[in-house]
Amino acid sequence: MLPHLPTEKGPGRPEIGGRVQVRLGELLPQVDQYADRHGLSRAEAVRMLISAGLARDDG
Repeated sequence: MLPHLPTEKGPGRPEIGGRVQVRLGELLPQVDQYADRHGLSRAEAVRMLISAGLARDDG
């Protein structure tokens, strides 16, 4: 019987949280432009835009 071997993690960054898949349709070019202007990845831009929108929520 083989001793228990730890599972090796794959390469890359650790996951920030759960993955969400969403279709942005016509918003995608705007998100990409925002990301480019601010030197962000698309994922970082989406997280920032969602956070900003939630912070402005009145209710």
